[in-house]
Amino acid sequence: MATMLQESDGADSVERLILLDGSHLYMQTYRNVYRMAFGVTGDTLVNNPLFESEIMCAMTLRFANVDYKKFRVELLQQPGFRARVQKVVDTVMTTGLFKSADTIDFACCAMRSKFVMADKYKPERKFKGLITLIRAEQGAAREEDVGSDYGISQVSDENKVYIVEGDHDSFVQGKTSAKTVNIINDLIAKADKKVKNV
Repeated sequence: MATMLQESDGADSVERLILLDGSHLYMQTYRNVYRMAFGVTGDTLVNNPLFESEIMCAMTLRFANVDYKKFRVELLQQPGFRARVQKVVDTVMTTGLFKSADTIDFACCAMRSKFVMADKYKPERKFKGLITLIRAEQGAAREEDVGSDYGISQVSDENKVYIVEGDHDSFVQGKTSAKTVNIINDLIAKADKKVKNV
């Protein structure tokens, strides 16, 4: 999206990006792992019951204690994606962790959309600006698969990488999340200072 904005509105329209433990290459690698591990095949992930059931299982297991194999079968038996989402919503709402079913519904749809987009996305142009990656020390993707910069040097003029202790969840929600917040605040303050000095 940022490169499309730069193309349509000029390079100055988006000068900086901050990525949190992810990139185009990270998502492609993660997607490939899902495809191989769960036998998801086909040219597209759209309307693929196996793919949808697997990611909905992953979503559910983050919040609810369910029998993976049994729940996966139950999801596969649902008539479509919306029914699978509703099954996840009903299951996760029983935990009491969420006040609104809409939050879970949104998260399920966003996760599916992210994977569907990553499935076909191939960068067509470089980002003309600075991409800052703040990544977890223990990322979900192996460094030998994505590199220490998750491939952002391939798609940007400039890049910086900050590594925060913890994993994909704890560096934004756990005890090291304060460090992530401080890095983001510092980056924004520096960018704001540059704008004021111009």
